[in-house]
Amino acid sequence: MPRPGHRKIPPEVLAAAAQVPLERVGYTWELWKSLYAGSKGKLPKLSPKRAEAISVGITEYGFETCIKAVIGAFFSPWHMGDNPSRKPYTSIELILRWGERWRINKFVNLYKDNLPDSNKIWDEHEIAYSLNALHNHLTVADELVDKVVEK
Repeated sequence: MPRPGHRKIPPEVLAAAAQVPLERVGYTWELWKSLYAGSKGKLPKLSPKRAEAISVGITEYGFETCIKAVIGAFFSPWHMGDNPSRKPYTSIELILRWGERWRINKFVNLYKDNLPDSNKIWDEHEIAYSLNALHNHLTVADELVDKVVEK
């Protein structure tokens, strides 16, 4: 039984999701991991639950849309921890939650608003380069903020 507020995924959607190429699931997972994982010291595994969330997302929203949503969530202050609980809400299951197209649209719009030439999907190298540059920029910014706070 799904948790309150969560919709049960219909069997026909699960059957279609089982046909999603593993390469697409793996690519989406690796992209998510490069953005959100590792802050606690260990990298999460691609569990069956996470793989299902990704494959259902790809089935329902499309591969390109899911990639844009995963990247776009990075630009949501609320989801990155600027909220009353100071907790990030960045699980792959939340980002690609089935039946919540409004959430996917929000993340895709954040992607479009924050990345250049966002009407085309980037190839793997462009994504890796851009995300690495963004990560480096944010790391330097965090270090500067830490130094200012210490003084």
